[in-house]
Amino acid sequence: LNVRKYLALRKWPWWFVYNSVRVLIPTKQQDDLHVKINSLSKEKEDLEGENGKLKEEKAALEGERDGFISQIKNLEADIGACNEQIDRLAAKNEEALNDVI
Repeated sequence: LNVRKYLALRKWPWWFVYNSVRVLIPTKQQDDLHVKINSLSKEKEDLEGENGKLKEEKAALEGERDGFISQIKNLEADIGACNEQIDRLAAKNEEALNDVI
């Protein structure tokens, strides 16, 4: 049925014009694709900006973490020194007690 209509219409002059102009007429599907592409590109830009902020925040947090790690190492060294001093004083006290007895 459609073939018969096409064969009847294909020789009409306006049919040639219609077929040559039809490709120039934007379709709704193309418009929808353009809208979707634009929204996705905007979303991509937003996500890239957010990603940059998160990278900066990550770098700041890593620096803070490294500072805390160095503080912990310093405190552990201080604790070790305090333990050594406690051991020396305990030994000194024991000697003093032994001398008194």
